[in-house]
Amino acid sequence: MNITYLSAEFISKYDAEWGYNLFGDKGYDAVFDNTKIKKIVPDFKAAIPYSEGVQEIIEWYSHKKNQIVNRELDSTMDKMIEEYQSIHS
Repeated sequence: MNITYLSAEFISKYDAEWGYNLFGDKGYDAVFDNTKIKKIVPDFKAAIPYSEGVQEIIEWYSHKKNQIVNRELDSTMDKMIEEYQSIHS
C-alpha cells in the first residue's frame, strides 16, 4: 500500500464539500479525551472501554456484508492520486 498526502485545497478541486470539511480542526492531529465531560458531570463513566470498542469495530468490519465498496468514491480517489502524482513526480 502506498500512502499519498493530498491537501484539502487539492481535494476541493474534485469535491468542494469534501475538501471544505477537511479545513479547520480536521486539518490537525488531535487527542480527544473525556476530561471536560467529567468536570461537568463528575459521575460520568464511559460505558464501553476503548479497547473493547476497538474490538467491536474490528468485529463489525470482519463481516463481508459490512465491507461496502463505494466505486464512485474509489474512482474519485484514484483520479486525485493520479493527477497529484503526475504533477509531483
